[in-house]
Amino acid sequence: MSVHVHRHRLCILLFNLTSLILFLVLLVAVSGEHTRLFDIEVYERVRELWQPAWILAATIVTHLFSWFAIIPTLALLAIVLLWRRRAGAVFVLLGASALGYLTEFVTKTALRAPRPPVALVDVSSVWSFPSGHTIAATIIFGVLIYVLASSRPRPFLHTLYTGLCILGALAVAGSRVYLGAHWLSDVLAGVAVGVFWLTLCILLAQKGRGLIVRGERFGRGVSEMFSKKD
Repeated sequence: MSVHVHRHRLCILLFNLTSLILFLVLLVAVSGEHTRLFDIEVYERVRELWQPAWILAATIVTHLFSWFAIIPTLALLAIVLLWRRRAGAVFVLLGASALGYLTEFVTKTALRAPRPPVALVDVSSVWSFPSGHTIAATIIFGVLIYVLASSRPRPFLHTLYTGLCILGALAVAGSRVYLGAHWLSDVLAGVAVGVFWLTLCILLAQKGRGLIVRGERFGRGVSEMFSKKD
C-alpha cells in the first residue's frame, strides 16, 4: 500500500470516528435537554430573518431532499453509477442511505425529541432528532465527492466541485433550521450520522476492492503456476 493511499484511508477513518463521537455527544446532550436553551435561542433568532423570498428558496431546497424526491434520486444515481461501472460507489450510496434511514428511525422513535413549535413546511414526523433531510443530503453529496475524488480530476475542478457539494449539503441543513422544521442540534446530528455511515461504507468498499484485487492476483498466480507445469 502506498503512503498516499494509507494517508487517504487514515483521513477517512478520522472523519468516521469524529462523526461518531459528535453524534453520541449530541445524543446524550439532547436526551438530557442540555441543548434546549441554545436551540431555542437559535430558533428565535432565525425567526427574525423570515422573509417571503428566502422562505420560498428554502422551501424549494428542502423539498428536493424530502423522501418522496430522495427515493427516485437514489435510484437514478445508482443506475448512472452502475452504467459507469462504479459498483463500489453504488454500495456506498445505497448502504449508507439505508443505514442512515435506520439510524434516523430508531433514534427518533427512542428519543422522541419534539420539533420547534412553529414550522413553515409540513413535517413527516412529530419527532425531531436527527434530521433525515440532512442525513440524506450529506450522504448523496458525499458520494458525489467520493466519485469525483476517485476519478482524479484537475486540482481546480476538484476543489470547485467539492466546494459546491459541501454548499449543497449545508443549504439543505440550513433550510431545515430556517423553516423551523428542526433545531440546530438536529441538523448537526444529521451531518454526523451521514458522515459516519458514508465514511464507514467507503472504508468497507475499499477493503472489498482490495480483497478482490488480491484474489485476482492469486488466481493469476495459480494459473501461471499450472501453465508452467504443462
